[in-house]
Parts: sequence; C-alpha cells; structure tokens
Amino acid sequence: MQLKDTRSLPPQAQQEIRKRAVMAVIEKERPQGEVAQDFGVTRTAVNQWVQRYRQGGEAALKACKQGRREHPSLARSNLRFGERSSIAGNDNYSSYS
Repeated sequence: MQLKDTRSLPPQAQQEIRKRAVMAVIEKERPQGEVAQDFGVTRTAVNQWVQRYRQGGEAALKACKQGRREHPSLARSNLRFGERSSIAGNDNYSSYS
C-alpha cells in the first residue's frame, strides 16, 4: 500500500478527506484499517480523526495551521538586548540596554 502525503493538499481537501473517512467508519460501520487503505492514510490517522469527531463534531476535523506557533511577546527580534539577557537567565548584562 502506498501512503499519500495529504499535507501537500489544500486545507479544504484535507478536511474533506477526514470527513469522508470518518463517515465511512461511523455511518457505514467499515473497519478503520480498511478505510485507511482506501484513503491512502494510516489507520492511526483515521482513528485520531474518529476520536476528534466524536469529541467535537465536524468542527474538530477542520484543517489547522501547521507548524510551530509563534509567541509574539517572546519573539527575539522584538526584545532589546537587556531583556533577552534577562530572559536567558543572565542578568549581568541587563544594565547595558
């Protein structure tokens, strides 16, 4: 079985795949492994989608922004030298800002 990397698809397409896979498991009562093979994803992924659907409904299947979250208050480019040193635990240089 050749697995597809669905991360390269647009978010709408990812969401539609999740929804179809979950409905195949819940409404048609098909085994998760079989559904995973049909959609070219892992059984673990289908299992996670079904669990998320049961906890949060269709909204839980929406595609989210991928990657690392940015915390604006800790962005290094926004801090002065003394503040960076203080955050790093080196208060010796905080007077040089």
